[in-house]
Amino acid sequence: DVLIDLGRILTESHPCGFVYGDLNHGGVLKKGNRAYVIDTDSGGYGEWHCETFKPEYVDPLLCQEGPDGHLVMRRDRHHSPDSDWYAYVMMVVQCLTFVHPYHGSYQGNREIQEVLRPLNRLHILQKDVGYPTNGSARDIRQLPEELLNYLKKVLSEDLRGPFPLELLEKM
Repeated sequence: DVLIDLGRILTESHPCGFVYGDLNHGGVLKKGNRAYVIDTDSGGYGEWHCETFKPEYVDPLLCQEGPDGHLVMRRDRHHSPDSDWYAYVMMVVQCLTFVHPYHGSYQGNREIQEVLRPLNRLHILQKDVGYPTNGSARDIRQLPEELLNYLKKVLSEDLRGPFPLELLEKM
């Protein structure tokens, strides 16, 4: 219910021209079944763009590898409603599984640092990424197939746009 409420907040905020930009779990509080976005000081509106981000939530379409091997924002891209929805998907996966989509043990090129996995679309729904087995992790394969298919499209095929809240409402 809290995720659905947060999705409704995004749905109502974006047509007004506001973009959260740095949307992440640390800026959302819950009370009962309600979500409250409390960290909006870096949000963007009109020509004023948000330039901050948490690497775990930033849309990889906005980033590139920096000289220090970490994610940096591209100068020619800005946060948008699509990047807010991408951050929302990161929160959906984490809330439902207790696992971040880019964690796990990648069995391929060991030179790719975990922080750069989003740029390479190396996520837990791929066969060559071992699913985390920590004590709190819930198996993502237990999510409804329709939701899993949507998540794969976001993570692998760069699908963006408003999250179909009915996928959560049906659960």
